[in-house]
Amino acid sequence: LDGGAIYASGVSTLENVVFDGNRAGNTGGGIHNIGALTLNNNTFTANSSGFAGGGIRNENTAIISNSQFNNNSSAYAGGVSNIVGANATINTSRFANNIATINGGAIANDSRMSVSQSTFTNNQAIAEKGGAISTEGNLTIAQSTFTGNTTGSFGGAIASIIPANSAGTPEVVITNTSLIANRANSGGAISHELGTLT
Repeated sequence: LDGGAIYASGVSTLENVVFDGNRAGNTGGGIHNIGALTLNNNTFTANSSGFAGGGIRNENTAIISNSQFNNNSSAYAGGVSNIVGANATINTSRFANNIATINGGAIANDSRMSVSQSTFTNNQAIAEKGGAISTEGNLTIAQSTFTGNTTGSFGGAIASIIPANSAGTPEVVITNTSLIANRANSGGAISHELGTLT
């Protein structure tokens, strides 16, 4: 049910690997991680999962660099799902044409995540929030570009959401980042519901 290609529970380092067309019934169409995961120069294309993380479901620690996520899909988090208690770092990566039927077309973050020098293009959350990224936790974005992301509800590029358990106050910090032609019913670029946005 979890980890269409890989279920990672230890220390895993993957470089120059292509994940194409993998499927998980529940989470992690490409990878379901409960260990320490390091990815460099990997490609995730057309992977899918029934619930969360079309490309990756992270439940512990993940460092993702120089990687591409294209045309992945799930109900939540078309590309990467980062759950409560997990930590994810994403650098110099590209997310394009990923789709979530609910929240987080490219990424759904429920914990702690930093994103830098990355691009998000034409990702979509069909029904709800965060065409590129939805976050219920702490999120730092630097030197990144969001272009043409869409959602049917709030936050065409980024949506900061009230946590489902109504606990905690998310902190979102965005610096030196471009938001271009993103679309939503409310908050074409950013929708911010709770916590701090700077």
